Amino acid sequence: MSAGPPPYDLSAFKFDPIKESIVSREMTRRYMTDMISHADTDVVIVGAGSAGLSCAYELSKNPSVRVAIVEQSVSPGGGAWLGGQLFSAM
Repeated sequence: MSAGPPPYDLSAFKFDPIKESIVSREMTRRYMTDMISHADTDVVIVGAGSAGLSCAYELSKNPSVRVAIVEQSVSPGGGAWLGGQLFSAM
């Protein structure tokens, strides 16, 4: 199955120039709005490895408890992405 040309002309789309400061301001505003809305929590879990995610899952079963997870990496999972080599045999 081969992909044909798109059903629209890509050269027909034109965008006006935009200042980088406008884009940066909007990105910062949205980030800060999201951060403020999630900052009011009951429990903060540091680390989104298997233990942190399990803890957050169990706590989130109670709808009156607001949980936030803070992770230093781009993706959650901790050592799970390494195939579990860092976990003990237990």
